[in-house]
Amino acid sequence: MGNFSFSTLNYNLAWSKNMADWGRLGATGKIWNEDFGGSSSDGWAMDIGYQSHTLWSFFDVGAVVRNLGPKVEGDPLPQSWAVGSGMIWREVTFLSELDFASHRDTALRLGLEYSHLLFSLRGGYQNLSSDLDESISRFSFGGAFKLRGFHLDYSWSPKGDLGDEHRFSLNLSFGLTPEEKKAQALMLDQAMNRQREKLMATYLKSGKAAMAKENWEKAVQDFTWLQQWDNKNPEINKLLITARQKRKISKANAAYLKGFRLSKKGQWLEAALQAQVALDLIPTHKKAKELKRRSQEKLKAPKTDQDFDSGMRHFLNARYDKAIAKWEKALKKNPKRTEIRTYIEKAKRIRAEQRLSQIQKKEQNLKDELTNLNQKAYTLYTLGQTQEAILIWEQMLQQDPRNQEALSALKQAKKKMELMGSTEKSHASSKVERLNAQAMEAYNQGNLAKAKKLWTQALRLNPDNIWIQNNLNRLEKEMAGR
Repeated sequence: MGNFSFSTLNYNLAWSKNMADWGRLGATGKIWNEDFGGSSSDGWAMDIGYQSHTLWSFFDVGAVVRNLGPKVEGDPLPQSWAVGSGMIWREVTFLSELDFASHRDTALRLGLEYSHLLFSLRGGYQNLSSDLDESISRFSFGGAFKLRGFHLDYSWSPKGDLGDEHRFSLNLSFGLTPEEKKAQALMLDQAMNRQREKLMATYLKSGKAAMAKENWEKAVQDFTWLQQWDNKNPEINKLLITARQKRKISKANAAYLKGFRLSKKGQWLEAALQAQVALDLIPTHKKAKELKRRSQEKLKAPKTDQDFDSGMRHFLNARYDKAIAKWEKALKKNPKRTEIRTYIEKAKRIRAEQRLSQIQKKEQNLKDELTNLNQKAYTLYTLGQTQEAILIWEQMLQQDPRNQEALSALKQAKKKMELMGSTEKSHASSKVERLNAQAMEAYNQGNLAKAKKLWTQALRLNPDNIWIQNNLNRLEKEMAGR
């Protein structure tokens, strides 16, 4: 029989381009050298392939042309072209291919791969061309191990009389692979989610501590911020309602007590004003009503003076400019009434305090606006609209360059954009984004069953999406509590 040796040396250089919703285009250049029993040959060829998205994000189709190149020692290369499809469900990939060749019959190939973390297991079947021995097994098996830029593949397939074929391939790549980029992007999402949860936990703790100290203003501020993040959370809503009610009662009682103390000093104008503040908060406050009545009796002019009485009404309704104008008019008519001059000075002082309060309120409104912008940016980020979220965080920093929340979130979001590139929004992610947005709308409308269905569909397309997982878990808890 005798023995012979056979060896093959291949060099491949591959290029690919992701064209977002259009699909992916790729090409491979090949150079080889074969030595078969003392006879050798070498040559080069090229493969070109295209993979396209379909209406279903989990299902793709593609086509490839193989061995485009010059003849080798006068013989044409065994050219072929194939069409195929692939379907991904969680960690399992199904593949099928029809291969049309110039040198043999059409072949059907089927494949199955299960991947988990660093390992993959594979199985295949092919309907070999009719000119080969039918006893040759049509099944093959293999596996792979991947770690960063190191990729080891192994496959086994029987070759009849030639024995079993074992193939090993080792690939070394530089830079992050798509899977590694996806993993790092997921880690960034998880970090952003932890940061958001940490902020919410901080405000919840702060709000409860403020309630324990009866600092109702601080409690309302913290719970209002939390409600903007999670407006369906029953605990937060209940705490906010309680804090608002307590704040109103506390403010009304404080105003009444202040007015009562002022009345004891004979400062009836200030007493009447404080009584009115209490009544604006709680119109049924009996003690405040009585204090206002007594104060007005004490302040009533000995003789009918419409300007003085009109000024008093304006004063009690916080219209200080009009009150001052009416009292100045009354003072001109009766300069001897020195108490009017005192009232004018008090009205001017309170007006100045009011204007200062308005300035402080504008500053608080700016803080509230920044909080709303931050919440909106996080929402866009959870929907996959990272670039839009970045623009909002940058807008926040234009208003408050030292805002630590915006600085931290912006850094994480930009890092994710660098990992995912400008084509972050693929066909699949676009559909996940639409489903998530529809689920949020259904949830806000109270249609929990529809929201659950939509979030479940989105999670099937992207099982690693931490934001959808959180939304679905919260929804299921809420539905279980009803």
